[in-house]
Amino acid sequence: LIMLLVLCVHGFALRHLARYRPDARDLAFLVLTLLGMMVLCSLGATVIESVAVRYPALSLSVLRPLVPVSAGALVIGFVLSGPATLVFVVISSPLLAYALHGELGASIPLAVAGFVGASLISGSHRRSEFLRAGVAAGLAGWLCSLGHSLLVSGAVGQEMGYEGLTAIIGGLIAAMVIPTGTPGIEWALKYMTNLRMAELATMEHPVLRELAMRAPGSHHHSMMVAALGEAGALATGRNALLVKVMAYYHDIGKMNYPEYFAENQGKENPHDKVKPSISALIIRKHVTEGLEMAKKYGFEEEILDGIATHHGTRLISYFYKKAQEQAAEGERVEEADYTYAGPKPQDAECAILMIADSIEAA
Repeated sequence: LIMLLVLCVHGFALRHLARYRPDARDLAFLVLTLLGMMVLCSLGATVIESVAVRYPALSLSVLRPLVPVSAGALVIGFVLSGPATLVFVVISSPLLAYALHGELGASIPLAVAGFVGASLISGSHRRSEFLRAGVAAGLAGWLCSLGHSLLVSGAVGQEMGYEGLTAIIGGLIAAMVIPTGTPGIEWALKYMTNLRMAELATMEHPVLRELAMRAPGSHHHSMMVAALGEAGALATGRNALLVKVMAYYHDIGKMNYPEYFAENQGKENPHDKVKPSISALIIRKHVTEGLEMAKKYGFEEEILDGIATHHGTRLISYFYKKAQEQAAEGERVEEADYTYAGPKPQDAECAILMIADSIEAA
């Protein structure tokens, strides 16, 4: 059953969902989460049955919603994309229903709870948003069970009311798993979640404090780029928090030679005292040195990509033209010496960062 579900759903998603392109890390995360949820539901079923035997007044239908069965969908929805969540929920729902209930009839309530919770938790970075997603997931699953009860018996008993209460509690427990378990996921699989981005966006990081002290103009420039980039990402439906965080750190390499960048200069311009080739070298180095600094602080790949691509492979035209004007007759000025190493942006968030940086500088 597991192999059939995985092969059919995963294969269909690869063929027909453009945004479903999991790499080895994503597949490992999906599999480990599924296995963890299977174990959790199996243990939960054993504990619930023991409690029901000891306390006959508590029925299994009231106790089962206490198991945070939607936690897996919430975690996947929080860390990965919507298509990955869709695949996970479709595969996991019948398996978890069998593990917890001993039959497949509960698949639909579990699937609906997973879809609702994962949809609401995507992009969240506040505790209130996690709790809202958990409560909504619990309520959605309970409403499905309520509808099923009406279809089967045509009536609703008092027990269904208690089941709704335990469903909400179970949803809250599932929501609490996210901020508790996410740091371990970030450390083990090197994901950059919204919680991590929210931490980096607090302006408390040592590298941002150092940038503000050593290159205050570049620090202010980065804040303006963040505001522009965030607005652009919101307008185009992209990850605004990621763009903002990348913008905060994209110019950290400027703190090594702050006086060579216009936003930090006073009346004197040190470029007037050096050759254009040296000026271009210093300007280009703020990207490579920023990357080295970011690696030293252990920043994730997304931050490194923002630093590396925010100028792409553009020409430093001012110093290139200046070098051409100063070149002796017959001397050739190599364009490659005045071009950023790149690469060009490979995703929308990095492209938005590049545009915002260019606009603010202009």
